[in-house]
Amino acid sequence: MGGNSPRDKAPQLSFEYETTRKDLSMHLAAGNGFSRVSPFLGIMPGFYFVHGNSEISIKDKNGKNVAQQYTTFRQIRSWNLALGIGYSAVTGTKWEIDTKDAGPSWKDVPGGKYPETPPEWKERRELLEFLVTVDKHPEIGTLYCFVIVSLKPNQYRVEMSSALYGPPTEDPTAPLGNTPQPWAEESNCKIALDTGWLTVPAASGRR
Repeated sequence: MGGNSPRDKAPQLSFEYETTRKDLSMHLAAGNGFSRVSPFLGIMPGFYFVHGNSEISIKDKNGKNVAQQYTTFRQIRSWNLALGIGYSAVTGTKWEIDTKDAGPSWKDVPGGKYPETPPEWKERRELLEFLVTVDKHPEIGTLYCFVIVSLKPNQYRVEMSSALYGPPTEDPTAPLGNTPQPWAEESNCKIALDTGWLTVPAASGRR
């Protein structure tokens, strides 16, 4: 096809998603006020923050990371999973926007904040799903990933998936269809990072 559409003039950009064992919470508002026990656990009066760490790079045609030049559009959906293994959900929420007026937001520390002390933690598994795109750049496509936070008394675990890259869509910011179960299983994303069960140090379990 001929002509000069906006897509013809768009820079050649691509996503790159990376999980990390490096604590990114110190760089983000979500981590403000927390003392860090491990790269996956922070504490502040009244809350324990169990989280993963990830970063999305946006590479130009020369391989340079230009993410800070672009605005993030991220949608989130959360689930309570059945105990054990797998992705069978007991309850869940609808997709909602996670980055309203956030500007470039390519580093993330997805997880949960819990008011109970670690000895009081009940066994649970929570899954967070994310669908990410670059605001006003549908030609880049989409990125899907998920995180599982598991708790039991005095212990926590974080599992982070690899990414599933989707093709360009007409409007990736349009409301997403809601399904009765997470997309995690059908995505075929592998677990790219698994902390295994970590124990909260005894001194950290008291506020």
